[in-house]
Amino acid sequence: MQTLTRTRQVIRELVQANSFIELTRFFDSLEAQWRQAPPGEFPAYLAAIEGHMLVDLENQSDRALSQVLKAWVDACPKAYHPQVVMGMHCFHRACQVQSAGQRNAARLLAVEQICETATAHLLRAMDRSAQPVAAAIGMLRISAQLREPGWLIELFQGQPARYRPSAHADVEVQEAAAPLLVKHGLLPLAELPQALPACLSRRVDHENEAPRYYWLRHALVARPGCFEAIQALAVYLLPRWGASFDALGCWPMGRCARRGTKRCAMRCAGWPWKNG
Repeated sequence: MQTLTRTRQVIRELVQANSFIELTRFFDSLEAQWRQAPPGEFPAYLAAIEGHMLVDLENQSDRALSQVLKAWVDACPKAYHPQVVMGMHCFHRACQVQSAGQRNAARLLAVEQICETATAHLLRAMDRSAQPVAAAIGMLRISAQLREPGWLIELFQGQPARYRPSAHADVEVQEAAAPLLVKHGLLPLAELPQALPACLSRRVDHENEAPRYYWLRHALVARPGCFEAIQALAVYLLPRWGASFDALGCWPMGRCARRGTKRCAMRCAGWPWKNG
C-alpha cells in the first residue's frame, strides 16, 4: 500500500531533482493503483492530485508551488497529470482568495479569473486521457463550490467562447484584482478554449441548472462507484453550505454508483447516514 508519507517523499524528491518526466510517470502509477483498489481504499492518488505534496508549503509560498507546476506543465505538455494538478492548485487558490478578506468587486473578479485558469487546465487534461476522472472531480468542485466560467457555459450551448469577467469590470476593479493573482504566482487566462474536449457529452436540462451533477455523471461513468467524486459532492451538500440531509438522498445518480459507496462517502464527509 502506498502510504501518504511515502507518496509525499517520492514526489518531493522528484520535484527537487526537476525530474518532471519521472514525476508524471509516478502520478500515472498512482492512478493505476487507485483504479485497481476498491472505492475509497487508495487515498494516495487523490491526495497527490491536490498538489500540496509537491513543495513544503510551511516553508515555501503558493507562488513557489505555481512556479513548480508551470515548469511541470512546460516539461510535459502532452501529459494528463500536470494539467490536472495545476487545475486543482488554481481551484484551491480561488477558494483561498474568496475567503481571505472582505467580499468586494475586486475579490470576486480575482476568484472568477483564477477559476477560468483552473477550468482551462482541467479541460486540457480531459483531452489527454481516455478516462479523466480526476479532471471531472476538479470541475465538480469548481461548479459546486465556486462557479463555472461564462465562456464554458457558452461552449456547452454551442456558442463561441467569448464571455470574460474582466471585460465587464471597471479598470479600477481590474487593477485591484491583479495583486490577488500575483500573490499566488498566477496570471489571468491568456486565451479562451474554443472547443470542448471530445469526451464530453451534451448536458441535460437539470445539468444546465446544476452543472455539478453533469461532472458527477462523467466521473461515475469513467469510474463507476467513484468514492472521491461522491465525497466531493457530499462535502458541498453539508449543512454549512446551506443544504439538508434530504438533498443528499435525492442525488440523480441512477445506476452509476452503489449505495454502499454513497453511504461511506457521506460518512467520511461528516453526514450522519440514515439506514433504510
